[in-house]
Amino acid sequence: DYRSTIHALVKDWEKDENLDQLWREYASEYQLSKFKGYMKTIMKNFRAKKGEFKESWYATKNGSNSKEYSLLYTLMLHDDIAGMSVADVHKSHSLFAMYPLEDFKRYYTNMEKVADKAKARLHSHSEAMKKNFQTWSRKGPKTSHGNYFWDERDAITHLEEDVKSGRVDEMVANDFWNSRPSYQDFKERVFRKHVNQEKARQKGGPYWQVKRNRIGQKKHDDQVKVLRREFQGNRDEGVNELAALYRNMKASG
Repeated sequence: DYRSTIHALVKDWEKDENLDQLWREYASEYQLSKFKGYMKTIMKNFRAKKGEFKESWYATKNGSNSKEYSLLYTLMLHDDIAGMSVADVHKSHSLFAMYPLEDFKRYYTNMEKVADKAKARLHSHSEAMKKNFQTWSRKGPKTSHGNYFWDERDAITHLEEDVKSGRVDEMVANDFWNSRPSYQDFKERVFRKHVNQEKARQKGGPYWQVKRNRIGQKKHDDQVKVLRREFQGNRDEGVNELAALYRNMKASG
């Protein structure tokens, strides 16, 4: 896990005792002499940022943020690492530990500035929202047309569930409106508009092109969320990844 000694061993791999321990614990299926050759190639590529390590701290080859960059940003934004030293953060995850500590300290300092600016923007937006709510508020539970506010009623949640499950298409419109007391808080013609809007929203409606363009970013964000959960749960797959890298080196050799 993240407390594994592998990080320290790799950092000082040139020391004979560390190299022997790495070989015994993680790559004993190889001949020691060949393993030393693999390690030299791996570390040479790592330091030169070539081969498997070509992607930089800031961005991947396709231009998106690297996972390590996004993970550190997310952890700082949510104050997950508040109170931890830079050195402790560095060794807390293999994505961080694969960089020399001195390089990581520089990345960390730069990220603090990025995260602080983001926090300031969020705070500014929050304050602006508070002022808006202070100067404008809904008077009573209904609109000027006598309808309940849609976002304040249970119908909004029930309709989302029913559209997602397909229940909305299992009956005619009038029966569907009568199927839940929450739906009858609204006039039938008003409710039907909300049904059509919710169907369009879940199918993508006129926004399908924009959503398609966001798929790549969402996939990246989802990966970072997983990494954050792993960090919070002290789970890390770095050891397995390093062992896999040894096997790949052997196969390519």
